[in-house]
Amino acid sequence: MTASAGALAGCLGDDEDDEPPTITGTTFETGISTTLEFSDDPLVDIEDNEIVVTGMYSTGNACYDEDFPEPTYDEDDDELTVRLGRIHDGSDECDDLEEMVSYRVTVAFEGSPPGQVHVTEDMGGETTVTP
Repeated sequence: MTASAGALAGCLGDDEDDEPPTITGTTFETGISTTLEFSDDPLVDIEDNEIVVTGMYSTGNACYDEDFPEPTYDEDDDELTVRLGRIHDGSDECDDLEEMVSYRVTVAFEGSPPGQVHVTEDMGGETTVTP
């Protein structure tokens, strides 16, 4: 499954390296091939104007689906937050099994990279990376 969202937030100055990051697009992919396991913290790679988060987490039993709220940037803390969650699907009866979701989130931005990237997985790992 792939979902995309993005918004341009106006023009940046001439020297984009001195400007705070502006998120220009986000892509979520699930079912990716990865060597990461549920017990591993998510991986964060920062290249050029993209931040790529890769990992695996549990959505719990069969009544929950993965949920990917849009990443947010807090200018005061200079921190990009990526949260991977789960949402109840409305079912009354749920199979008691552990469903795992492998994922890749790509956040494109303009300006300088954020000072920190904080990633949390519902029922999974958490990591903070300083580029």
